[in-house]
Amino acid sequence: MSKRYFFHIWRGVRVAIDDVGQEFAALPEADNHGADLAKDIAGGDVDYGPGVVSVVDVHGNEVSRHRIERCLLC
Repeated sequence: MSKRYFFHIWRGVRVAIDDVGQEFAALPEADNHGADLAKDIAGGDVDYGPGVVSVVDVHGNEVSRHRIERCLLC
């Protein structure tokens, strides 16, 4: 049975709330998706500064978080 996870994006005091989420079979898959999302945001054409992708379960519990940081040497 799959579970729904939400991926909120924090930039300082501003937050983009994911109110749709995605379903994953298990937490490790959702965690990997959160890490990929953070890398994609950091690797984009625009540098929005540091932030965090917060992975949240259906009960509102933050289950993991991934820093958004542009890598200058990557």
